[in-house]
Amino acid sequence: SSDLIVCAAVSVLVINTLNSIERFTDDKTSCVSDENSGTVEFRFKDHPSHDAALLLDSMILGLEDIEDSEEYESYIDIIFKEV
Repeated sequence: SSDLIVCAAVSVLVINTLNSIERFTDDKTSCVSDENSGTVEFRFKDHPSHDAALLLDSMILGLEDIEDSEEYESYIDIIFKEV
C-alpha cells in the first residue's frame, strides 16, 4: 500500500544519508533512534561540514519530491525546526 511505500522510501533516504555522513565525512555526530515511534534524532557535535550539508540537502530534496508527489502527499509532511 502507499503508506508502506512512503515509509520504506523515507527510511532508505534517511538511513543512507546518515550512513554516508558517517562514512564519507569527518563530522562528529550522535544518533538515537526509536523503532517503536519511528523517530531518529541525529545531531552534529559542531557545525556540519560542507560535504555533510550537501548530503543533508540531497536527502531533503528526495523527501520533498515524495511530499510533492500527488500519490504520496497525504502521507508525508516535512516540518523544519531550528534547535
